[in-house]
Amino acid sequence: MKKIMIIFLLLLFLSYPIESMALVTNSSIDDNLKIYIFYEGDNEAIQKEQEWLKNILQDKKNISIVYLNKNNNNNQDLNDQVSKILKIKTNEVPITIIGSDYVVGFDKNIQIELTQMIDAYQNAKEYCDLISTIENQQDEKECIKKNKAVYDPFHSFPIHQKVIFLVLALLLVVSIRWIIIKK
Repeated sequence: MKKIMIIFLLLLFLSYPIESMALVTNSSIDDNLKIYIFYEGDNEAIQKEQEWLKNILQDKKNISIVYLNKNNNNNQDLNDQVSKILKIKTNEVPITIIGSDYVVGFDKNIQIELTQMIDAYQNAKEYCDLISTIENQQDEKECIKKNKAVYDPFHSFPIHQKVIFLVLALLLVVSIRWIIIKK
């Protein structure tokens, strides 16, 4: 039993994502990081996001924002393709896409996640722009695969939260094992 637990712990530890192991190679074709925002009409969420992005991006270089109104047929078709590829199952707007990561809506939590996404993609030496990939009729699966190493929301958790998560996972496994033994 001890050997199995040690092997499990070792496998759990080795499978744990480590930021320094992220794929980092040469730069992308376009040095400009593009933030795509699908919107519809002029609602409060898009106005707040526009204002927030304007403020946060003042200090950042090489970032452009591309607004895509879903009322335009071409943009709606692109939105449908992106939604299918990324498995976005909502019609809520705005949908903000960076690389091949996205957020839906806009609030304080989204602001935090967008800040992390922007930083991750800006610091990446290589990433793939999913929208450009779709427009150029290239392989979107490879694009998504490449970006897995660029942004992982789990990396944004402080170390103490990661440790707590691992301890809870271990306790769950031990509890399940104990229940099985008792039966």
